[in-house]
Amino acid sequence: MTPATRDDRTRLVGGPHTEESRATPYRLAVLGANEPDVVWAAGGLLYDGSVRGWNITVYLAECRDDRPLRILGVNSELLDGFSSEAQRPDAIIASSGLFGENNVVRAYFEDTSRPNRADVAVWGGERPLNPRRGAQQLEHRLSAAARAFKVQAMIAARLDPESVDPIEVFRGDEQSFLAAQLL
Repeated sequence: MTPATRDDRTRLVGGPHTEESRATPYRLAVLGANEPDVVWAAGGLLYDGSVRGWNITVYLAECRDDRPLRILGVNSELLDGFSSEAQRPDAIIASSGLFGENNVVRAYFEDTSRPNRADVAVWGGERPLNPRRGAQQLEHRLSAAARAFKVQAMIAARLDPESVDPIEVFRGDEQSFLAAQLL
């Protein structure tokens, strides 16, 4: 299938998993080291997804202040309470550093990256996700509103708001993320 432009920030590939064909909200789990890590890497995607009605939960290895994530419209929980059996999201995006350091995260990725499970992607580092499936660079173009909210979330997280890029970069299986309209 050929990607078609839906608007200036989301490429769309038709198929059985598109948002238009879903009866339930899209479920996205984000696994990060702490709030600044997640806001810097995926804040725009989180905001854009939350305003589209996605059910997004951020799991953190260390919780300091959830205000930056609340600004983006998402909830957070400690990674310690994360259960791969109880959590079956449609997609998972994680910090490659956390993937490399945390056995729970690594096992969860291995389990969910099997066919017909969740789509997976990472930010940062050079670690391949799954040698059998090609990991490509994925880009999410932030909406104007996402950029504005990400700036505020970065200020709350004590990050430099001048470093907000209009594109957030991840690595994963492009076709599955396009079909789910995550990009």
